[in-house]
Amino acid sequence: MSAYLLLKTLHLSTVVLSITFFCIRSYWLLTQPKVLERSLIKKLPHVIDSILLISAFAMLYVGDISVDSSNPWIITKIIAICLYIVMGIYIFRIAKDKTQIYIALCFVMLIYYYIIHTAITKNVIPFIN
Repeated sequence: MSAYLLLKTLHLSTVVLSITFFCIRSYWLLTQPKVLERSLIKKLPHVIDSILLISAFAMLYVGDISVDSSNPWIITKIIAICLYIVMGIYIFRIAKDKTQIYIALCFVMLIYYYIIHTAITKNVIPFIN
């Protein structure tokens, strides 16, 4: 198996872990906020997301893929991931009530869909193939 394929498998696995754990933590935030104070629960998202980002950059390097205007989908994904991170900070640290959390979660799911759609189609405009 090639290095690129191994990195892609690692990357896709951590994508699934990242959003799954994000959803679980969101559920706990809404139902059992004390669970989020546990050390492992605080650290695990950072570990998962670090592996996710490192594998992404390693795929770019191993695949000799440039991050420039010839690949606008990569730049767009990076911007969307930054927005995903900002929304996560908002949900877990700033939002004051459940209504704000639910609205932000809807935005996060749209952002997540956009990131996945862009990665699959290599198209920065949704719903156009």
